[in-house]
Amino acid sequence: MPETTPEDLRGPVEPSTCGPVAAVHQVLPGIRFLGEGRGTCCASSAD
Repeated sequence: MPETTPEDLRGPVEPSTCGPVAAVHQVLPGIRFLGEGRGTCCASSAD
């Protein structure tokens, strides 16, 4: 069985981690400008 490298995980994992961070970076300035807001984080996994 071959060893898993960081590059092997980058493709499947990157959208799951970087996508939500990118979304927060887009909406956070507006939330701060308004002085209020709420966030929700959802996660899932497949077997």
